[in-house]
Amino acid sequence: MPLRLADLLAADDFNFAHDVFGIMRHIDRRTGRLDNHFVPRFCSESATS
Repeated sequence: MPLRLADLLAADDFNFAHDVFGIMRHIDRRTGRLDNHFVPRFCSESATS
């Protein structure tokens, strides 16, 4: 799932923490996929459709 890294870096602390800690919590380290339907706020638009 591609991330909009420039937007993530410019985000306020709350939204930055949501994505970073959410990814850390929900990533499957074997496959690199996110579990439990977690969607980062700063993912590319095409990844959510």
